[in-house]
Amino acid sequence: MGYNQSRNKQLKPHSTDDRGLNLKLREEFERDGVVFIKELFSGESINSLKSSLLTVREGLYSTGLLPDKLRRIKSQESPEVAFHSACNVWKSDSEIKKVLLQSKLGEVAGMLMNWDSCKVNQDTFFSVEPGFGPTTFHQDNPYQKWHSSRGGVVTAWIAIEDVLFDMGGLEFALGSHKNLEKGQILREPFLNSSDYKTEFEKFQSLSDCNYSIVRPLFSA
Repeated sequence: MGYNQSRNKQLKPHSTDDRGLNLKLREEFERDGVVFIKELFSGESINSLKSSLLTVREGLYSTGLLPDKLRRIKSQESPEVAFHSACNVWKSDSEIKKVLLQSKLGEVAGMLMNWDSCKVNQDTFFSVEPGFGPTTFHQDNPYQKWHSSRGGVVTAWIAIEDVLFDMGGLEFALGSHKNLEKGQILREPFLNSSDYKTEFEKFQSLSDCNYSIVRPLFSA
């Protein structure tokens, strides 16, 4: 969670063939609360995942089961209502489930958090079209308190399209994870807020910290 435009910069990626990668990632994750790993998925896996997700977006579910929290919203550029997001899409398409469960995500999450084992809490598929507006800065933990784990939650973002610097992609406030007690359910609109920095400014004031902001860029 965070915003500080004067220190907005690109998040540098790690490659899966870096030597000493595990120790480097764990130290960086402990310090910053975020790491960027390239090539964790093969191109074939990403293409398969993309194909299945686009099918789900069209309302076609190969398993016959609907995803959870299906959200459709109006674009600022069109009066039409369009798909924005859905949770637990793995149960709507067996290929999505296979790709996620056969990936290294669980292994990496366990390594970063020093867990002996872990399980999928939920997945969320976002399809953000031009004109949908920003998502307000937030921390995930206040929205995940229903889970039974005592070890907390770690979130993995997977890009299935190129995301360049000027496309309104993700932003992270380095080190803000160390102030989880200041996080809370947002009072501002979660989507299409008139000022997506408002909640962060409150958070930063309560934390008495100035956070550097980074953006991961995803491209082939």
